[in-house]
Amino acid sequence: MPFVSKKPLKKEVRKQLDQQFIKTVVSLQTISGGSNFLSEFLTETEQMMFAKRLMIIFMLIEGISQYRIKQVLHVSSSTVSRIAKEHEQNVFPHIARICGQKKHREVLWRELEVMIRMGMPSMGRDRWKWLDELYK
Repeated sequence: MPFVSKKPLKKEVRKQLDQQFIKTVVSLQTISGGSNFLSEFLTETEQMMFAKRLMIIFMLIEGISQYRIKQVLHVSSSTVSRIAKEHEQNVFPHIARICGQKKHREVLWRELEVMIRMGMPSMGRDRWKWLDELYK
């Protein structure tokens, strides 16, 4: 669990810090030429947390039920409902716009499939039928 100082930053300072951090990460990611920077910077748990959060948002945008999201991604119902509520309040406008673009949707569907299967062997011919139907 991360330690966060009990002395909160002023809103303006926090906003500048956030923006500078994102600019730095994006530029270092571009310079490194791939995912090396983020894969070294973030722990496996943090990477999985961000991936699942993105997939929750994507699945909500695609109209998948909160119950199915919880089952598929192995996250708590409180996590899904919190992100669903934030999505309804338009907290993720840029992510929603990107998820709505056809070229990005196809990539996200492939990534979701990889995340769900994670090398799991097939158990019966219709095991992943529901995923194929969602994709169509």
